[in-house]
Amino acid sequence: MAMSFDVSVRELRNHTKQVVERIEGGTTMYLTKNGERIAMIAPVRPKTWASHVDDVLESGSYDSGLADLLFEDALDSDGLNDDHLGSAS
Repeated sequence: MAMSFDVSVRELRNHTKQVVERIEGGTTMYLTKNGERIAMIAPVRPKTWASHVDDVLESGSYDSGLADLLFEDALDSDGLNDDHLGSAS
């Protein structure tokens, strides 16, 4: 279950580092002004390795061999590519 807490604008200003660390840890924060909630700040879901790869490939700014290596690595991690084992002699 996700945790949440209220923090006033003043508390946020005076304790920004601690508030941000709690948010990074998965806690949702409700920002208050004069005791009224005015905003919600929630942690962003962490990016997965695959989403980072997708971002790089979509950007088009990568070495031409990178896509092949990433594809081979994905196959290896799924156990679908045994080329790296070599042949039995």
